[in-house]
Amino acid sequence: MSTLPAARRRIMGVRFHPTDAELINFLKRFLKGETLSSEYPFQHADIYGDRPPWEIFGADSNSEEKVRYFFTRLKKQKSEHTRVRRTCANGTWKGQTGIVPITNGKGTVVGFRRNFKFHCRSKQREHNKIWLMKEYFVGDDFFRENNIPKEDIVVWRIKKNIREKNSEG
Repeated sequence: MSTLPAARRRIMGVRFHPTDAELINFLKRFLKGETLSSEYPFQHADIYGDRPPWEIFGADSNSEEKVRYFFTRLKKQKSEHTRVRRTCANGTWKGQTGIVPITNGKGTVVGFRRNFKFHCRSKQREHNKIWLMKEYFVGDDFFRENNIPKEDIVVWRIKKNIREKNSEG
């Protein structure tokens, strides 16, 4: 018998699958400095660092886990620019959509989302089309309304697209 409270126990067959609006709410709580329960599987990672997505994702090839959630800091091309550098060790995250507003149940815009696909520059091109990412972020008004300094932190939902890999084989 588990000693964890019922709310913290993971139930076999139940997975974390938040809506876009719920991911924005998690991001807002994080930006406000609130502690998120360990039952939520968020990780911290430097997505635009020295590691390719398959290393950041970290799941072994036998894992059934196809989606992971990360908090990451965006990196500006230059400190005075608004453009974000979207490269990492072996390639680039290419935008697949424009900015999509996310609304709550009342129709109010609570945040935004963009979709990306990883494109490998090296000989490991088999990783192209396998890594899909959705980036969730809040607007500048959130920081003003909550009287907190603006931070370029986003939530990433990275998906290992097994179906695409199998169709190429």
